[in-house]
Amino acid sequence: MKKLLYGILSSVVLFACSVDNEELTPDQENLTYEMAQDESAAGLYKGIFTTVDSEFRAKVAIEINASNETKYGHTATFEMQDGETYTAVSNQPISHSEAIEDLVFTSDDISFTFSVDENGKNVLVENVTFQGVESSLLAKKSTTKNPIVNFTGTYNCVECGPTTDMTFNVMVSGDGTGPQTYDTQMNFNNNTYFGTGIQNGCATDPINSDFTICNAESGDGLGDLTGFTVGSNGYTVEWIGQMIYNTVSPDCSEIVGLWYFRRGTSEQKSGTFKTDETFVCLDRLRYEDFEDTTVSYTTTTPEFTDGTTDYFIRTNGSDIGGGVAFSDISGTSYFAAQDIDAEGAGPIQSVVFENIDVSLYSAIYFDAIFAEDDDGTSEDWDDSDYVRVEYSFDGGTTWTPILAFANDGSQFNTAPQEDTDFDGVGDGEFLTSAFQPFRGSFENNATNNPTNSTNVSIRIQMSLNSGDEDIAFDNVLIRGY
Repeated sequence: MKKLLYGILSSVVLFACSVDNEELTPDQENLTYEMAQDESAAGLYKGIFTTVDSEFRAKVAIEINASNETKYGHTATFEMQDGETYTAVSNQPISHSEAIEDLVFTSDDISFTFSVDENGKNVLVENVTFQGVESSLLAKKSTTKNPIVNFTGTYNCVECGPTTDMTFNVMVSGDGTGPQTYDTQMNFNNNTYFGTGIQNGCATDPINSDFTICNAESGDGLGDLTGFTVGSNGYTVEWIGQMIYNTVSPDCSEIVGLWYFRRGTSEQKSGTFKTDETFVCLDRLRYEDFEDTTVSYTTTTPEFTDGTTDYFIRTNGSDIGGGVAFSDISGTSYFAAQDIDAEGAGPIQSVVFENIDVSLYSAIYFDAIFAEDDDGTSEDWDDSDYVRVEYSFDGGTTWTPILAFANDGSQFNTAPQEDTDFDGVGDGEFLTSAFQPFRGSFENNATNNPTNSTNVSIRIQMSLNSGDEDIAFDNVLIRGY
């Protein structure tokens, strides 16, 4: 579709140049006008907005109107997170072929100044206020070759105690079909920070072809994972997430993920972020972050630990071996297991999420972050070790895998990695000591659910029966479509 569109645009330009004396259709006029504006100061700019206290945030569309060189009337529309809209206007004349400097937009609620180079680049929005509150607006030009998709959203901090959600807005430069760049806007301690990110690994969802699912992460994609820095000492914030684009109406595109703030090597704070959705793509059915004793799971044996390297327990790391180390921890606690049979339990145990009502859903999605205490060159998973995420519609008689980890098939001591085809041999992404996201999904149809059960159970089953054979997981999210 993209190649076809570019072909149409190219033919329109050639047609316009070769038949100047012939009248163009309205569609041809619109296309040639839009393309002419792509390299000028006139046109459509999209942005993300927040008040510094995070009470208000918005998606912004700024229309710089210059169909002739002295036409008045430029508009800025703010679509707030609750759906309410505000409009600010400017009646200063501009020339579309020249740079714009300090174009003033005002209304009863909003004021700001807008500047941009003559080619539509280097947008600068300053002196932003909303209802008298200091604010921030980040914008870029949305063109036929590089459209802008903007999202408002929030983040929370798991370890910070009771607090309101704070602004985490995202602006995507591109059409959502492949690698893209991100600009982010985040409030922290009554300051607004700007950062960058990338999108890659996009693929059509195997269950629902209306969804394109992409990986999203902070940084430049070249090894620097810094999303932005905060404070006078330049402490770094990193984030990783998942973008879902919906290709049909109503648009329920969304981004969800995890963020990490590090202060040196001794202190880390973290949390989750998500976009505001006018329409929800996936309904949350169960969520477990292992942060407190209010849990949504059961275990096949009582949780235990010997304080060192034999454990099967929800933990914050203080009651398992000091040599066990993970990074990119979300919050303070997670579930972890190692050498499961050493304290009298059987070698295979599970964490089970039971009686999930799926009567209204045709597809179920499982997301979680996983890690393994990386032993460097002495990786210790054997061919009998595995971790599997499985579902059952019949009360546990039949279990079907949707996500699995195993070693590379060697009899002893190799690294665990994702088993993408469930044959007991790892062939995908390696597990490391850094928590990273993985996903599994399945359909609720006559083949998978022949008894038409309204409930499903999902378990994380572990077979780890020796020292240094371990797993940890967190932020289990089960959603339905």
